Amino acid sequence: MCFVAQLPAPVIPLDGNLSAVEQYGDYNSYDLEQDGTRNFAEIYTDGDYNKESFVDQDGAWNTSTVDQDGGNYNWVDVTQENMDPENGWDLNFSYIRQHGDHNDATVVQNHQYIDAHPGPLVAYTFQPGTYNSSTQQQKGMIDLAIVYQNGDYGTALQNQGMSSYGIDGKAYGSLAVIGQIGSAYGSEAEQEQHGAWNVAGIIQGSDYSQARQLQVSDQEGHINNLLEMPNVAGIIQLEGAHTHNNEAYQVQYFDGSTQYGNWAGVFQMGGHNTSMQQQVGGNNASGVIQVGIGNNSDVRQTSTGASMPFTNPWD
Repeated sequence: MCFVAQLPAPVIPLDGNLSAVEQYGDYNSYDLEQDGTRNFAEIYTDGDYNKESFVDQDGAWNTSTVDQDGGNYNWVDVTQENMDPENGWDLNFSYIRQHGDHNDATVVQNHQYIDAHPGPLVAYTFQPGTYNSSTQQQKGMIDLAIVYQNGDYGTALQNQGMSSYGIDGKAYGSLAVIGQIGSAYGSEAEQEQHGAWNVAGIIQGSDYSQARQLQVSDQEGHINNLLEMPNVAGIIQLEGAHTHNNEAYQVQYFDGSTQYGNWAGVFQMGGHNTSMQQQVGGNNASGVIQVGIGNNSDVRQTSTGASMPFTNPWD
């Protein structure tokens, strides 16, 4: 069953549209598109194999909430774009909750014009089951991306600042957080940030998990004076059932355009864990704390060769 409600403007305390979709059962699909500002999309599904699920919002001050309750093998794709240069400092918000196993969530949030000082973009995805996958991609300023997974074999990918828009394909003053705790055996978390004054954090409480972070400190001239700050990356791997065989990788590149490089820190508890930090370009700082037996730490720092390679150590 599918219920779609498009209410008239006087009923809504905003100047946009409201669309609500409710689906009960298996193998359902929906495609929701909204154009303009201050739109609200609310999705609720209860069932399995609901894989053709799309939300597309073009504009600013838009909100999307997706709740996939109690089902397995569900999939959702949310796209929010602000293509209007007049809409500066405007918020787009995405919330996704998927209960069950083998679910997939993708969020893409873009601002076309950095010169209009857009932001913030906010994305939050909650997946408490097993074998779930989450992808968040943002381009803008003062953005926030959060993924929380509380199950085994979860995969989370966050990308801030990568786009095809050339000079404005950066992220500034953004925060990315991945939490894979509780029963999170064999989880994978990866964060990639391009820009300046970005913060990336990964917390894992499991065994046989892997955390990967890549930060590139590249700024364009029109924004140098605004964000003369370093990028910061942190990985914490706490106690799982046995607390061992976790891997932490941090790769940071400094282009020399600012006074600050990058900062990286790793904290691991348990035995037989591996930590690797690679910092290129100078003005960088790193720290590693490992508690337990049979751990290994590899730190490499160089003041030259700020160009980014095509491969990462974890590939």
